[in-house]
Amino acid sequence: MTGHEKRCKHLTSEDREEIQTGLNVGMAFKPIARRIQKHQTTVSKEVKNHIEKQPARSDKRLAEPIPR
Repeated sequence: MTGHEKRCKHLTSEDREEIQTGLNVGMAFKPIARRIQKHQTTVSKEVKNHIEKQPARSDKRLAEPIPR
């Protein structure tokens, strides 16, 4: 792969898979970014923009019916 191909602004599906794999094993954004040769901000933005939002624990308790 040439330097030009690695400098493209968009993440490839392989980059996204590598980010997911890194997150699954507990890696921080910076080491993941080094692996895919992107800036750590690119990785953090990708995660922020595509992570599934789950309710916080306190929100979940509020949504559950109160036993009587």
